[in-house]
Amino acid sequence: MSRIAGLFRPDGTRPDDRATLQRMLDALPGSRLTALSSSACAIGRTTELQGTIRGDIGQSDELLIALDGCIINAAELRHALPDASPGDACLIGALYRKHGFEGSLVRMAGNFAVALYDPATRGLWLGRDRLGVKPLYWARTEGGIAFASQPRGLLAGGGVSSAVNRTFVARFAASHYRTFDNLPEESPYAAINQLPAGHYVDFGRGGDPRPRAYWALRDLAEWEESADVLAEHYRDTLITAVGRHVSASDRPAFTLSGGLDSSSVLCCAATVTGRKQYAVSSVYADATYDERDEIQ
Repeated sequence: MSRIAGLFRPDGTRPDDRATLQRMLDALPGSRLTALSSSACAIGRTTELQGTIRGDIGQSDELLIALDGCIINAAELRHALPDASPGDACLIGALYRKHGFEGSLVRMAGNFAVALYDPATRGLWLGRDRLGVKPLYWARTEGGIAFASQPRGLLAGGGVSSAVNRTFVARFAASHYRTFDNLPEESPYAAINQLPAGHYVDFGRGGDPRPRAYWALRDLAEWEESADVLAEHYRDTLITAVGRHVSASDRPAFTLSGGLDSSSVLCCAATVTGRKQYAVSSVYADATYDERDEIQ
């Protein structure tokens, strides 16, 4: 597990910013801290001391980059960028130099939140994965903005109000869990913004920063080929997606219910690796909800 946080001041960092960043990182999960800074930006990452470490932080061609999560198609991307230095942070830097920030996100697959500071433009970019698996929040501060993987990091830095976003709390309390997050730019705190899934935001010297979508579900043309061709296309797409996730995991494990979704994913993993996979299931004494027969 990893988490990220940072401060950005277009007119230059302040002497106490390092201490502020330290407080922000101390409030996030993880006990090992890494920080980098430049004239206008300071970023950091926390990681657990044990277990698989995901995420990266680094400096690539003067760019400051912090990543929470992982890029599951990193090996594929490196084929087109053979000169990129090792590490996901440097890979993101190479993508940015070639394709820009939005172009980089479009090409990256995975579960991630990323921050990139470019000293040449004195601009900070924040981006979040397509489905929003990794969270990312930001807030205005005196002379700039702060960002963190969790709101607690922003509150710990000081200068960000802890006043509650009453409408968010009301939706959370009264709505079904599938619908309460229907304003994805908000958070439980009035002064803290959430970066929506599949979006990025550019904090430069001027203008009002507005999240922009780089990916969204879209309608395709009506399928005109046979059902057999569609089935093969769907199967290849699913195997490719599952294969990327399996290759990015050191010890993959799967939850298995009685439905087609989980069993299809598990079977694809076995096909990709050529061996049986570890899976766990929950069963119930109440036959109404028990799926042990279907699971078997």
